Amino acid sequence: MRKRVLSATFSNGRVAQLVEQRTENPCVVGSIPTLATIFKMRGVAQQRRPSSHAPPGTISRGFPLTAYGNGFQDSRQMEKILLSILGEFLGKLIFMAIGAAVGSTTGCENESREFVLVPEYDKVESATLKPGLLGGKTLPPTYASPDGMAIGPDGCIYVSVTQRASKHKYPAKIIRITPNDTVENFFTMPVNKATGKACPMGLVFDAKGDLYVADNQSSLTKEPGQSSLYRITIEEGKAVRAEKVATGINAANGVTRWGDHIYVAESNLRVPGENLSGVYRFAIADLKAEAPVTVTGRGDPRLITAIQTENKARRGANGIDFDSKGRLYVNNFGDSEVRRLTFDSANGPVSKSEIFARFDPTVVKCVDGLHIDNKDNLWIADLAGNAILKITPEGAATIVARNAVSDDADGALNTPSECIRRGAKLYISNMDIGEIPRKNATQTISVLALGNEAK
Repeated sequence: MRKRVLSATFSNGRVAQLVEQRTENPCVVGSIPTLATIFKMRGVAQQRRPSSHAPPGTISRGFPLTAYGNGFQDSRQMEKILLSILGEFLGKLIFMAIGAAVGSTTGCENESREFVLVPEYDKVESATLKPGLLGGKTLPPTYASPDGMAIGPDGCIYVSVTQRASKHKYPAKIIRITPNDTVENFFTMPVNKATGKACPMGLVFDAKGDLYVADNQSSLTKEPGQSSLYRITIEEGKAVRAEKVATGINAANGVTRWGDHIYVAESNLRVPGENLSGVYRFAIADLKAEAPVTVTGRGDPRLITAIQTENKARRGANGIDFDSKGRLYVNNFGDSEVRRLTFDSANGPVSKSEIFARFDPTVVKCVDGLHIDNKDNLWIADLAGNAILKITPEGAATIVARNAVSDDADGALNTPSECIRRGAKLYISNMDIGEIPRKNATQTISVLALGNEAK
């Protein structure tokens, strides 16, 4: 395993790309758009030529200008376009000056431009740990595509069952894994009125022992704002009711809690022309069944951060969790990176956003579910790479399990979407769906005996 620091001395082309991304990042209040950016936005082609040989129709800095590919007809046309571009540039500066004075108007944080030490792998053919089947059994077909995981006050692991592999043939559920590794049915999720289906993903418990669940409708409908946050009230170990307490989310994904606030990853903010995702923060006191909170996307005061994903083929914010110091970690699924957010105070504004770990996407194909254990180790599921990663608080990363496409009947990984540590074992949800072709309809939860990795 090698480590590297992305800095000005590393790979000029790559650094230029990163600097350009941060300089023009829509999530940085006060970032300055370059004139080059505005030229691109206005459809003006650029190609640098030696200024000493500037052909007719170029400005002094050597940029040949073509107005929408038709060429300048006369000097007045050039003058009008240049004045328009200059006006747009000055307008953006004024807009950002106002934004810097009153706070972010986009719901984005003031992002750090520093890059931390990033673990990198050469080539990993196999890992030292081999997973086995939970309880030595596959799951019933009615428990298709398990996903989100949370440990409850009773010591059970609660797991959302999305039914994606069954194509929603059966109702979506919450199941639980008891301390002796038996699986029990816990609750059947209510369905969305528009789609007639539910697709529960991330989940977390509050201090009272009630369960909050993200219902992600983005794979079931193209209509925006159909995803929701539910609260399942639990009394004496039994679910007594489920209430929708927040709505308007496009793709509700990972869920976590810090204090008296619930945090929900929004995998798609649906901003035209941008691949933006983010995280919403809800005060538990505001989450009322009789008046569910409705979020509105970019600009909503509950949106504490927005994340730009370079990989246009995939979405961003996914698994989320806090470390013991109250710092929030967010998996950027599409770019195979983990972001870390620091707050001014508990549940206060974001004071710093940084890349905690970025991986070569040809090796770590994505970062999906995330959980942090009591030693602040990050456990991450690489759904597309069929692997599980561990990252220490210092940033040292290890692939603890990985295997080729499998029928998973022996407990091998099959598109793992989430993992969570309980004691010296790691429990892994296998979606059995997605970018790795399924070989059968077997549904499983894998278990890893961690051994030395539990330290």
